[in-house]
Amino acid sequence: MLALSLISTMPIIFNYSIHMAFGQELEMEADFIRQENEFLYDDVVYDMVTFNFTTNDNRICPSNTCTYTFEDGQLSPDLISGEYAVDGTLNVDVNRTSEPTTYDVRIDLKINDMLGGANRTANVNGGTIGIGGNALFDPIYKYQVINGTLDFGESTLLYLRATKTQ
Repeated sequence: MLALSLISTMPIIFNYSIHMAFGQELEMEADFIRQENEFLYDDVVYDMVTFNFTTNDNRICPSNTCTYTFEDGQLSPDLISGEYAVDGTLNVDVNRTSEPTTYDVRIDLKINDMLGGANRTANVNGGTIGIGGNALFDPIYKYQVINGTLDFGESTLLYLRATKTQ
């Protein structure tokens, strides 16, 4: 009787985890400008100047009417892997009713092709977004980048779409 009861609950648990894993997404757009620093001339770092963020993940925004700001956002190349990373702090304000919730963020981007010329464009074909906790190694929320673009021109534009994995 116990084994029969356990088997009958398996589909409910399975359906719930599938819904949670593939139903929550986020989109992000950001504009960066190259940091001018005479001491870091060899290091290419871009500072975030504008930021747009949307998500249907109710763990980050329970009311689905939140305001998002990003502080200390920087885009930089990873000299070891040749890829790019974004670091900073995400502030989530729920209806301006209390103090915003603050999360450390780490975005690792996998670049597919870089088209040459004055305005270089890269296709982002993978990567991860870690939000909260130790965002790099053990984030509270983790997303898999589905697709995106990284455009290097007068300003550097990043667009990402991702789905929840954790």
